[in-house]
Amino acid sequence: MNKKILSVTALSLVLVGCQQQAKNVVDSTANKAEEVKNVAVEKAGNAKNAVEDKLKGEKNADAVTAATHENIKVKPEEAVAKFKEAHADIKIESISLDNDDNKGFYYEIQGSNGAEEFEVEIDPVTGDVTRDEKEKDNDNDGFIDETLVAKVMELAKKAIEDAGRDKYYNTAWELSVEDGVNVVEVELHGHDVPELNYSYNAQTGELIKKTQD
Repeated sequence: MNKKILSVTALSLVLVGCQQQAKNVVDSTANKAEEVKNVAVEKAGNAKNAVEDKLKGEKNADAVTAATHENIKVKPEEAVAKFKEAHADIKIESISLDNDDNKGFYYEIQGSNGAEEFEVEIDPVTGDVTRDEKEKDNDNDGFIDETLVAKVMELAKKAIEDAGRDKYYNTAWELSVEDGVNVVEVELHGHDVPELNYSYNAQTGELIKKTQD
């Protein structure tokens, strides 16, 4: 009788031990599955962040290259030549590369014959004239030295290098006359950084002023 009781007790202990061992295996498997899940979630998050950073970087690079003519087909001096095809005798007051949310980058050239002011917009990729208007000339600060137009992009790049290509991109520039001096104004924007504006003497390349908005 005692032997039977001992046998049953021993068997019970074995069963309990097996159950505990099985439970430990299940718990261990569950823990490993949770670890695998967490690692997968972390990897997915890292991959997402990497893609977002890459896209952000590409967006910034696109903005920089577009505004610095690295992927714009029509050079500033070619835009001036296009203007002259339509208005051969008109002197130029200013030329600018600007950016609009709806139409992207475009050249705007303003010229005058003393009585009328002509305003022409040119697509910097195709070279097409997209707008050509004129009105009475009520204000004239002088005419630019057209030989300096070819130096504008060099000064725009100079501003970006000074501000930091990793932080800023060029959104606009303009060559015009201020107090008898040909001046290139460059506007820089970035992400979570203040807007910067540079003014250069187009003839000498000297920095006239740098301001922060």
